[in-house]
Amino acid sequence: MTSQNPVVFVPGIFGSLGHDIIPGTGKMRFGPSKYVYEPVVENFIDMGYKKEETLFVCFYNWRKSNKYSAKEYLIPIIEKAKNKTGSNKVDIVAHSMGGLVARSYIQSEDYRDDINKLILAGTPNAGSPSSYFFCSGGKLPYDEVNNNFFFKALWEGFVWYMKASSKGNKMGKLKNFFPSVTELLPCRQYGDYIFKDDDKECLEFIPISDMELQNNFLNELNDNSNILYRRRIKIYQIIGYGYETDEYICIKKADEKTWKDGKPVYSVKTVYGDGRVTCDSCKTIKSKQVLVTGSHTDLLKDNKLILANMLNKQVKQTKIKEEKNKKICNVLINGAKRAHIKVNENEIVVDRHYKNVYKNINVEKTGYNNYWVLIYVNEDDKLKIKVDPLSRKCNVSVFSNSNVHKNQNININIYNSGWIDL
Repeated sequence: MTSQNPVVFVPGIFGSLGHDIIPGTGKMRFGPSKYVYEPVVENFIDMGYKKEETLFVCFYNWRKSNKYSAKEYLIPIIEKAKNKTGSNKVDIVAHSMGGLVARSYIQSEDYRDDINKLILAGTPNAGSPSSYFFCSGGKLPYDEVNNNFFFKALWEGFVWYMKASSKGNKMGKLKNFFPSVTELLPCRQYGDYIFKDDDKECLEFIPISDMELQNNFLNELNDNSNILYRRRIKIYQIIGYGYETDEYICIKKADEKTWKDGKPVYSVKTVYGDGRVTCDSCKTIKSKQVLVTGSHTDLLKDNKLILANMLNKQVKQTKIKEEKNKKICNVLINGAKRAHIKVNENEIVVDRHYKNVYKNINVEKTGYNNYWVLIYVNEDDKLKIKVDPLSRKCNVSVFSNSNVHKNQNININIYNSGWIDL
């Protein structure tokens, strides 16, 4: 018997990549989200946990419903953790959507009385208005909605990757490939969140109960939230604030084909949120809460001491390094033999034999000639790319937050380029 409960870590949306999500991509792993989640795993190791011994990661197909993920992915991982350690209970640490997967299990009839603590970070317990853009219109207007560039890069990359993997088949509406996103919509507990701005003295909010888009998943989950306490779960939350976060959405006349509840014009933001989820949405369920100044993606990475305290673990207090601003480049390559990436004076060759050995470069391959390259380096690093085309159909699209291509998509002319600054 072990003297501590094992930890099961459940990442958020985009936190898993593998064959279950996109056929042909191999075993489940963090994929391009490693920049967010590998530092979290390192924090657990600093607390004394050991991977696959007392620390287990629950990868799951975030495209499917949270109930499905709870049953098909979380329960087996919990059983594995209990069998490996001999413990009757586990502690769950979950980020963002991962918290909804965990709640789906704990509040279900499948629950096996095996959870001691549930620690949530940035979980949208009452939903998030930004999901409305995607669920209603089938798209995400990045510039208007999402200030987190890394999150934009993941959306851009995953959509491109699925299209590339479909081998020319039409995907239809993207929202049909992400049914789980409807489970992130605001629910009744969030309240009315869309309104018409008709130059009147008072804004006219549309009652959430009258909307066509409903989050029945969260409505049901929150109506039954008392079961969390009847089942004696110790619940903690790390909640971020200080980042502009969508709180309400202004709409104009509804469109019968797409925006049935109204087409968005702009969003009203609050700083009482982490950039993705408002503080009030997190606070929908009762818990011991710690509010921190932090962004959605960094809540677990930057708050090791808080997390250790919640888990009753001791950890050395190290001086927090002042992290430099990051340059993020999303490079989508179609029809290339290989790509050459230069970070300062170090050149990396990306081809079908490439292994993800560099911490700051993640490569996902679709077939032999298509590559999704996500580069995450310091802002002052010099970054260049050169591509060896397979044919005249070779195309390279760059989506970057650097000063060279600030917040824009560009297509590179391969034949006249040579080395291109990113």
